[in-house]
Parts: sequence; structure tokens; C-alpha cells
Amino acid sequence: MPWTASASTCEGDSSAPGRSAPSSNGPSARSCSLFIVGDILGTGVYSLTGRVASEVGGAAWAPFIVAFAVALVTAFSYLELVTKYPKAAGAALYTHKPSASTS
Repeated sequence: MPWTASASTCEGDSSAPGRSAPSSNGPSARSCSLFIVGDILGTGVYSLTGRVASEVGGAAWAPFIVAFAVALVTAFSYLELVTKYPKAAGAALYTHKPSASTS
């Protein structure tokens, strides 16, 4: 049975029968903590939207429109990079390739 993360800990329970110790490729405690903090902050944003809308009225949609515009520009930037460097590597490739070609 391959190692899987348990509900009680992000790094799994290596003492359980049939489970091996987590590998170095698995999620670290730091990345799991950041994931949890992101979930908490994201939940707060969505749960407070109604309260903010009741306070400011129709202007509550303005930040969402700005965020949409920024996300759209980012998406088109990634589209440009994907067509220039067609490799499955993500942001690491896009930051490495341009700097490697100038040196």
C-alpha cells in the first residue's frame, strides 16, 4: 500500500501497518501549514463578502473586477510564455529561461 497522508497529520502516520515513512517528495510541514493558512484566509474573504457588500453597497464588486483584470493579464502572460517555451515546468522554467539566455 503506497504512503498517503492521513487526516490527523499532513506527513502521514508511519507507525500504521502497511505504511512506510514519508518520502522527501511528500508535502513538508511548512507547505502544509501554508496551505492551511491559505484556506483560512480564503474562507474569511468569502465569508465577509456579504458584510462588506451591506456596508458599501454597489461598490463591493469593484475589487472583484480589478482582481479579474489582473488575473486576465496574468493568464495572457502565461499564455505568451507557454507558446515561447512549450515545456511542462511551470513558473520555474519561465524565470530560468530568460535569465539563462542573457548570460
